[in-house]
Amino acid sequence: MDYNYLISAITGYLFGCFQASYFVGILVSKIDIREHGSTNAGASNVTMVMGFKWGVVVAVLDILKGSAAIWLSQFLFPGQIEFAFIAGICAIMGHIYPFFMKFQGGKGIATLIGMFLALNWQLGLIILGIQVVISLATDYVAAGSLVLYVALPALVYYFDFSQLCILLSLLMMVIGIYKHIPNAGRIKNGTEPKIRATLAKKKSKAD
Repeated sequence: MDYNYLISAITGYLFGCFQASYFVGILVSKIDIREHGSTNAGASNVTMVMGFKWGVVVAVLDILKGSAAIWLSQFLFPGQIEFAFIAGICAIMGHIYPFFMKFQGGKGIATLIGMFLALNWQLGLIILGIQVVISLATDYVAAGSLVLYVALPALVYYFDFSQLCILLSLLMMVIGIYKHIPNAGRIKNGTEPKIRATLAKKKSKAD
């Protein structure tokens, strides 16, 4: 057994378990972010509940932990793309299923963006672009996230990653779709929070 795969997986997962949304909620507003808004432990829910500024802080921290998992793997195993890819995927899994929060985390999008910005910056920018463009075009962050997860395996294949990386991307696509089923239902029912309405509400409260 090649223990480097296991080392990459464990270190990536531990990076992912750092839940910025949870800690920011506790430290700044004395709340568990999972008990407010959409109940999702991620930057979009922090934005809805605590405002744009704190949403950006959480998003940046979540992006950085995805990148940090890649950087550490590249330091430990130079030139080994598969090890880095595993570390990044496991960082996303750590964000979605953090052990210290009873495996109730976020959706993993910011961490995914950070992973690919560090692993392949061109692909990272494409992934970021898909998330931003679809979200703004539909007025739903969840729509951008869902499209991104669906497109992920094709993007990984197009950028000529290994079969293992493609399989891991397919796994993430399935998990990503599953995590967004409630959002898809709320979009259909018209109850999913819209980006512009959320930002306008926060701006009016600030004024």
